[in-house]
Amino acid sequence: MSRRVLLAIAALVLLLAAVGVWLANDPATLLKIAVRQERGAGDLTEHRLSLSTPDSQHEVVYLDGGDRSGPTVMLVHGFAADKDNWTRFAAPLKEAGFRVVALDLPGHGESTRDPAFSYDIANQVNYIEMLRAALQIDAMHIAGNSMGGHIAGAYASTHPDRVLSLGLFNAAGVTSPTPSERGVIEAETGTNPLLVQSVEDFDRLLAFVFVVPPTMPRVVKQYFADRATANRAFNDKIYADLGRRPMPLEPLLPAMQMPVLILWGDTDRVLHPSGAEVFAAGLRDSETVIMKDMGHSPMLERPVETAGIYIDFLDRSIEDGPASRR
Repeated sequence: MSRRVLLAIAALVLLLAAVGVWLANDPATLLKIAVRQERGAGDLTEHRLSLSTPDSQHEVVYLDGGDRSGPTVMLVHGFAADKDNWTRFAAPLKEAGFRVVALDLPGHGESTRDPAFSYDIANQVNYIEMLRAALQIDAMHIAGNSMGGHIAGAYASTHPDRVLSLGLFNAAGVTSPTPSERGVIEAETGTNPLLVQSVEDFDRLLAFVFVVPPTMPRVVKQYFADRATANRAFNDKIYADLGRRPMPLEPLLPAMQMPVLILWGDTDRVLHPSGAEVFAAGLRDSETVIMKDMGHSPMLERPVETAGIYIDFLDRSIEDGPASRR
């Protein structure tokens, strides 16, 4: 090998090392690369739509992908979360023949924020219906986690003709027989443990939500903490909006005649697993899966396993299995 080639290789190694150092200190770029890769596994692409009601307008950002020839699954994230909570969960759905749509709810992620708008359950349901209509989806499977499960359930009760099945993943919206640890903390201290203002807060949040928290460099944790701090005041407003117009699901459960999967982590500290019993008692056609050693966000903590449970449910909920998927 010539000296010139050796020098070129050495220069390339130094360049790659320099790029690595730069990336290690640029968490935004690192995250963009990681998100792009994870979205690619589910063939998810990002889109934007301007949607409006007589008294509000939002640009809604959403992911659309999977198997576009298959039936649609609409995925709804929880409080202070975003559409990319579902990217790892989406890849198995694509392989199973489903189209996937995952949105940033108004006030969350990259969708717009309007201080004059009320981000309560009913208004979020309206925006999901507008998105469905804009995408010309006749009927769909819908699933949500936490607050997203509350919204998905409320949507299913108010638009039952548009819902083929409902997935409730550690869903809010009912009063559990046993209070959650989050509820006890709020009652005793007046603070919401889901909101963060520092890296230490972010570590506490991860330990609170997950049984096995994901590992990440401190610079990435700092990025998430900074972003959460920037959104803190608006998230407080959203939380207050939810409390002002709560829309409890208990009286709405009988209207949900479609097949329903109730999925919960057995060690959920945010919403106590006994909430699953309330859902099951009020629903006509439901099945319950309690995941062992699982926290509040199964689709994040063990996405492939969770997607497998959900796909099995979808296959059972559609007459004669996958061959007759609509």
